[in-house]
Amino acid sequence: MVELTHEETRENAAKTAARNAADPVWREREKKYLEFVEQAKQPPSITPEKAQVIIEDRSNQVAAALTHDDIIALDAMIHPQKGMWIILDNYRYSYTHPDVHLNSGKLSIQYNEPDEVKWGGVYNNPEEPIMMTTKDFFAKYYFRDFKTVTQVGYNEIIVNLEYNKGREPESLFYDMPKAIMVEYYFEPLKTAVFEFDWKMVRFFFEEYNGQWYLIGLMYDEFRM
Repeated sequence: MVELTHEETRENAAKTAARNAADPVWREREKKYLEFVEQAKQPPSITPEKAQVIIEDRSNQVAAALTHDDIIALDAMIHPQKGMWIILDNYRYSYTHPDVHLNSGKLSIQYNEPDEVKWGGVYNNPEEPIMMTTKDFFAKYYFRDFKTVTQVGYNEIIVNLEYNKGREPESLFYDMPKAIMVEYYFEPLKTAVFEFDWKMVRFFFEEYNGQWYLIGLMYDEFRM
């Protein structure tokens, strides 16, 4: 393998930049990305302090339901009109195209069905779909002991800001301006293979008739 000099590396980078600048497809993609970056800068409409006051008790109820594998209690907290979407991948920056959507009152029924469901792609790869029963899916990704959580953020993105600085920004506050997001961060276990082997679950709530309901769940974890 031939190693390039710094000058050769700079020349190659300049040629690539010039080639991309002349490509209309690339320019349009770059334009959309820059628009997204601006969207991702939008702060939450509800401050973290106020969000905690509003949603902490309700979020604790959802966490308790997941801790005790109580799918009926979880189902009762899904938004009556909008239902609840689920996102399961490591590099999802936009929340406008979730992987799966579940209606209120249907989750507890689907939970006991033996048929496998497509839950989205592995690592954001639609060619490798996750096919699991609803019971197995929740057991693997969402049923966990929330009493062991390390940090909780209310309308705060803990993972991006503190534990995974290399990630791109996310547009969740732009995509869902009326929602409150609660992020539960689980630090790596002492037996973890990798030092940064963290896990994270997010709840998304919106108000309806004076009550806050789940409109979304997201699972994330460290990946090599």
